[in-house]
Amino acid sequence: MIRFVAPIFLFFLSFHSIASDEWEIETNKFIKKFSEQINNQKVYLSLNKYSINSSEFIPFINTLEKVIKASVNSSDSSITSQFGQHNVWLNVDYTKTAEGIFLHGLAQDAAGNQIAENNHTLKSNMLPSNWSKRELKDVAYEVSGKFDQELYGQKINAIFDGISGGQSETDNFISDFTQVLGDYMVAELTKIPSLSIKDKDADSYKLYSFKGKFKESGDEIFLTFTLTRPNGTIVSSVNSKVLITSIPAGMSLYPANKKTAVSFFERSRVVNPPVSLWVNHKDRVYRDGDRLEVNIRPNVNSYIRAFYVMSDGAICQIFPTNERDGTFLKGGQVHTIGKKGDSIELFITDETKGQETIKVFASQNPIPSEFLPTQYTDGVDLACTDQGYKSLRKGVQNALNGKNGILPIEEINILIK
Repeated sequence: MIRFVAPIFLFFLSFHSIASDEWEIETNKFIKKFSEQINNQKVYLSLNKYSINSSEFIPFINTLEKVIKASVNSSDSSITSQFGQHNVWLNVDYTKTAEGIFLHGLAQDAAGNQIAENNHTLKSNMLPSNWSKRELKDVAYEVSGKFDQELYGQKINAIFDGISGGQSETDNFISDFTQVLGDYMVAELTKIPSLSIKDKDADSYKLYSFKGKFKESGDEIFLTFTLTRPNGTIVSSVNSKVLITSIPAGMSLYPANKKTAVSFFERSRVVNPPVSLWVNHKDRVYRDGDRLEVNIRPNVNSYIRAFYVMSDGAICQIFPTNERDGTFLKGGQVHTIGKKGDSIELFITDETKGQETIKVFASQNPIPSEFLPTQYTDGVDLACTDQGYKSLRKGVQNALNGKNGILPIEEINILIK
């Protein structure tokens, strides 16, 4: 009995392992339509990775592409990756529909003449259960690919200026979500020939800027990425979206201090700010015990005041750290706040967590201190206030002779974890 059952069992396993899924059989039927034209030919396959109706990249399409290539090769033809060395050019695109995947194929000869066309639907009930699933890394792949298409033939040096957003156009939240998606974006952008991503430094004002914005709406997150010239004009803009359910469990869309962070958002921003501002962590993420160094480079001689807005809303002036040192900075020179050996060094603690912001105000005239936060001593001398950001803004406005609409000339958000 044992000897009789075992071979059948093994045969069953072997047979099951080589059996094709129904969607693969249907894909082969789709390619068969072109069989007479592609038999014994060199075929250049062009498969559009983005859904025609939504411009989304679905990673399952990579699996579908392998099956299409295998089906072409089974007709005694060969796939060539070199355009110009083909006899047949097979263009395939797809549309994600309520029914599943709608395939459209068009075959052309080397002269560009149409020789065959076919449509076919792979229904959802025959596809793998997770065929339409998208992850954050898939969004990054899609966006970088779209930019590569738009910037084809160019070579642009740019800084990655992060991702922020919320539920309104003026929200500027950063979070675990923006950090992880940002890491994926940088990894994908470095693979495309049209963009070269540089570290932010003193010369960043000469470079293009690549920035992302997210907006939560219903069960989706809409994403917009823009590439801008140093003068602030937009070169290119790409959109995408992802379901909120695609965000891994435990990954937050907003910082821990969401309610407090709203209170220091700016409702408008200075375009093409004349001050470069960056910190010593590229990802702008800090943990307990990390040293924070803030770099400021004004393009022209300026009087500068820099403030650190903590996650609980308290605000301290971090430049100047002593009024005797003055607020004047020479244009073109980098001033670093909190570096090792300075009279004041900045270290992150985990007493409060969430989004914190460095805001820089600049003027061609001195910014007097009478209306700004009062001085206190607690280990080091820093001018601080717990009266909120609106109070600080009003103080700066009064310090600059009551001019209306005073905005920080530049700001940068960091995330405390």
